[in-house]
Amino acid sequence: AIVSVGEGNRPQRAYSDQSGRFLFDGITPNLNLTLDVLADGYVHVQKEVFAPTDTVSIVLQGLAKVRGQVVDSQTLQPISNFNIGRSSSEIDVGQDIPPGGFDQRSFHSVDGSFELEDLQPGTWTLHVSAANHLTKTMLGIELGEHSTREDLLFSLRPGGVLLGRMVDAETGAAIPNVFVSWQPSRPNSARGLAAVGIARLASGTNVNSTDADGRFRFDGLPEGKIILDAYHPDFAELSKEFELTSGEESRGLALERASSVSGVVIATTAGKPVVGTSVYLERDLSGDGVAVKQSTRTNSLGKFAFDNLNTGSYSLRAEGSPDLHHVTIVVGQQLDGVHLQTSSDQVAGKALAREKVVGSPR
Repeated sequence: AIVSVGEGNRPQRAYSDQSGRFLFDGITPNLNLTLDVLADGYVHVQKEVFAPTDTVSIVLQGLAKVRGQVVDSQTLQPISNFNIGRSSSEIDVGQDIPPGGFDQRSFHSVDGSFELEDLQPGTWTLHVSAANHLTKTMLGIELGEHSTREDLLFSLRPGGVLLGRMVDAETGAAIPNVFVSWQPSRPNSARGLAAVGIARLASGTNVNSTDADGRFRFDGLPEGKIILDAYHPDFAELSKEFELTSGEESRGLALERASSVSGVVIATTAGKPVVGTSVYLERDLSGDGVAVKQSTRTNSLGKFAFDNLNTGSYSLRAEGSPDLHHVTIVVGQQLDGVHLQTSSDQVAGKALAREKVVGSPR
């Protein structure tokens, strides 16, 4: 095994001998250090230690393998190009699993075969996706140390195709480089920029970007309600829910120029700007609007800002005050000069202690 330890700019490396022992000399005493252990066929381990010590014991778990095949459910012919993602209730705790799972890998195999050889022992879920097919999920794959499963067969059904184009709502011009993602419609799902960000972090098959003509495409979508989210830094974020049928479907979507709201928070007693206090924004919904709830903190001048907003009516409130300030913004409007008030005796102490500014203050 390769054992590494970092101390300042002098990282050291050692190799365990036949009995598994290793030694580091010259370590500065009374330091908390992190040991990093790598060995072929075993789970990567990091362990915190306090130097000096001679009682470090590190137990490595053996990695497991799975092998299988991917075929078309109608023709039973192998699918040669596909992606495999994974998720584990023991590892991915508290995370929203994107379509296609995490850590997706691309495979090209004439006979549709695949092998994953670096899975930790435990219970796994595998997600297999391919162009023009629905993602297939297999639950409860039990794997022990150094074990191998070789009987996995993924039979993928043909799915729907979504073609779309993003244009400027005012000029009708195509918008390139818009990040677009989709997700099954679920209560309390992340929407807009948050949904796109999650999809991009997961590197899933459910996220894409528009080409020079503003066009995008998604393959293998399920029938039923889905949510389409879009983000571009110069435009207001978009989130639309609609019903998708089988076959191929086209959607034209228009993005509005982004609007913003900014202002300052004033202490009611002292009459001065308040530093580091929270400001809350919420959209007043109407029709099929998407709920928007955001928060930020004032900067060293007591100022705050909310960017990338859609046209509509909003309510703002400063921490320590029950009073709501209502504003209405139109396409592309940069609304400045909003004054919010708060009780200075509730937030002044917190403000003096805060140094970090969060958000996009002007």
